[in-house]
Amino acid sequence: MSSKKMPIGAAEKRYFDKVRNMACICCGEGDISYAHHVRDQGARIGHYCIIPLCLACHVGPHGIHGDKQILIAGKTTELKLLNKTLERLNG
Repeated sequence: MSSKKMPIGAAEKRYFDKVRNMACICCGEGDISYAHHVRDQGARIGHYCIIPLCLACHVGPHGIHGDKQILIAGKTTELKLLNKTLERLNG
């Protein structure tokens, strides 16, 4: 899929809302998050492959859209964070 905006359906919107109401999957802060699309070779995979991130972990200078130090320090990847998100949603 392209990294351009993808249309979002009603079921996907409900899923987004669930993920956005989780604490940040990286640092645990907050109870409202931004939904970050996990990417494969730079392209969004789909609307169900999202992880909850606080503003700093999402777009901060060391966040996922920054220099990714948040991932390096946590010895993790976006895919591992997606798995952690799914565990929390379904656990």
